[in-house]
Amino acid sequence: MIQFKKIFAFLLFFMLFIKNNKDGRVKGLLERAFKHNDFHLIKIVKNILKYSEDENINEIFENFIDDHFMKILKTKSESIEFVKEIVEILANLETDWEDKIIKHQLIPFFERYLSDEKTYDELLLQIILFLGNIASNKVSSRIYYLIYRKILC
Repeated sequence: MIQFKKIFAFLLFFMLFIKNNKDGRVKGLLERAFKHNDFHLIKIVKNILKYSEDENINEIFENFIDDHFMKILKTKSESIEFVKEIVEILANLETDWEDKIIKHQLIPFFERYLSDEKTYDELLLQIILFLGNIASNKVSSRIYYLIYRKILC
């Protein structure tokens, strides 16, 4: 019974957090998640992005792409779950991916995980969704074609 009360209190807090989203709170959660490589915290932040009705939420996450998200993708992380959550966040962001993929040289990241047969299935799914997001963006579809030709053909 105590567990139920804790879960209910957390869900209530979470829903209020999403409804009353303030830029500083989400930024603080993102900073803390990256500082501690906290899988659970990044999962909460991902859900805030997915279910928030705030139109400015994309901008908050976009400010973290260059300094935080891309560093995780370029290095071999200990936590595959953390990487999966990062890729899922990126798959839900609307931005100009062409510049970011070229700037951060992410094609080796895609090569590493798409060519390895031992890749965690859920991470592979999120990478495919991320590539779908890139392909659906008219500006970035050219870079998707380059990734497709280099890795999948």
